[in-house]
Parts: sequence; structure tokens; C-alpha cells
Amino acid sequence: MEPRFRSVPALGYGLMALSFVLWLPLPVVPFLSLETPEKAGLATALFGGAEVTFWLGAVLAGRDAASRFSRWRGRRRDAAPH
Repeated sequence: MEPRFRSVPALGYGLMALSFVLWLPLPVVPFLSLETPEKAGLATALFGGAEVTFWLGAVLAGRDAASRFSRWRGRRRDAAPH
């Protein structure tokens, strides 16, 4: 029998990729011709959106994706901090 939710991990990987795209405009926000509260709101929305989409994508992609990402970042839970 074929799995019903085969595309769920693919959606998770897509959301994780989208989260990285949402980080890209953050360094540009301070230089926009907006008022300070608008800049703060935009930066907060981009930051919050990036975090939410990343963690939602990690949940949908599964435990293997999260562990691969942790290895890619070079962190290990059992390693002592420097």
C-alpha cells in the first residue's frame, strides 16, 4: 500500500527553504524609506515568519530532516560548549 502523505516531507522542505528566503531582506530593512515603527514591524514580521515557517517545515519534514540540519550546523547535543 502506498503512503497517503508522501508529499508532506516535501512540503516541509519547501517551508524550510522559504524560511531562509524570508531572512534575506532583513539586512535591507533599516535602509528603507519607512518610519521607524514601520521598519520595526516589518523586521519583526520577517523574523517571526522565518522562524514559524522553519519550525513548521521541520515538523512536517520529520525527525531525519531536523537531525540532518543539526549536523549541517555543526552542533551536537552531547558536545560541551566552548
